[in-house]
Amino acid sequence: MKLLTLITFLITLTFMLSAHQDSRKQDDKVEIIAIPVSEKNIDALISEHFSRSPFFCLYNTKTDSWTFIENAQSEASQGGSRRVVQLLSKNGVQKIYLVKAGDNALSFLNSSKIRTEIVPAGKSVRQIVKLFTLSQLTSLP
Repeated sequence: MKLLTLITFLITLTFMLSAHQDSRKQDDKVEIIAIPVSEKNIDALISEHFSRSPFFCLYNTKTDSWTFIENAQSEASQGGSRRVVQLLSKNGVQKIYLVKAGDNALSFLNSSKIRTEIVPAGKSVRQIVKLFTLSQLTSLP
């Protein structure tokens, strides 16, 4: 009976470790993450307005490098979310961190296969990247 319990435990443990490794492999594939910001500075706070953010910080997780791109849609009255998602896709973004976004923006991000992560307001780009590297951020369903 003890042997059967031990075997069951080992099989369960193996399954759990395999699932953990699969989730880590998925994160290893992320190369470029986007963070909406109001200025071109890694100490800038995350912008609470996704499609109206003047800039996006693009962080390359493989090379540990930063770039900033301008959001030409920041003043758009309508249709900005779709064009912003197209801009991010064009720049190879696989994941974006945001405080909040509307249903249309989330739909466009989802259809473009850009993963979405929620970040508390008041965090800087540097803090978000640190949280990312420590895997403390939560994905939206």
